[in-house]
Amino acid sequence: MALDATVNFNSPLTHERLFGWHNCLFPTGWSGPTKIDVARYRSGDMKVISGMFGREKVHYVAPAPERIDKEMNRFLDWFNSDVHNGYVKSAIAHLWFVCIHPFDDGSGRIGRAIADMALSQAEDSKMRFFSISHQINKDKKQYYDILEKTQKGDCEITKWIIWYLDCLLRSVEQSDETLSKVLNKAIF
Repeated sequence: MALDATVNFNSPLTHERLFGWHNCLFPTGWSGPTKIDVARYRSGDMKVISGMFGREKVHYVAPAPERIDKEMNRFLDWFNSDVHNGYVKSAIAHLWFVCIHPFDDGSGRIGRAIADMALSQAEDSKMRFFSISHQINKDKKQYYDILEKTQKGDCEITKWIIWYLDCLLRSVEQSDETLSKVLNKAIF
């Protein structure tokens, strides 16, 4: 999935492509002990919840399943347009996709692949030495905090974009450190 997103970054993002990525994540049709809709958009309501049974906290309520096709069509039209390109597109694309939350499970992982795809488009390169997905995973608590604040807010996404671009910078810096170590070992 991640390789397809970055190597084939010039190919349009389509429903079918997303379904293929989803199928790669859940080839058995199960997410842990739960049977899920695979390679199609979710058919049930979606809430992002944490906490112990009886004391759950609802972090986000995704759009109703009957709205997903319309929302995904709007998202894909925007993503595939030539009007937007660059690092901010990557930030917006990730946020927009996880707000739609079109799959029972895996929407976050696919959203990060979409973000990486947009970064490859911005750089017009199949070769990437940094990964926003890896950095988001490292900064998971901050990620969920800013995501929740943005989703529960008034649709103002400036703080999200600033956080995302800072996360991207940390990812590049980490990659630079790693490449320097590899180069030093090779020189030695």
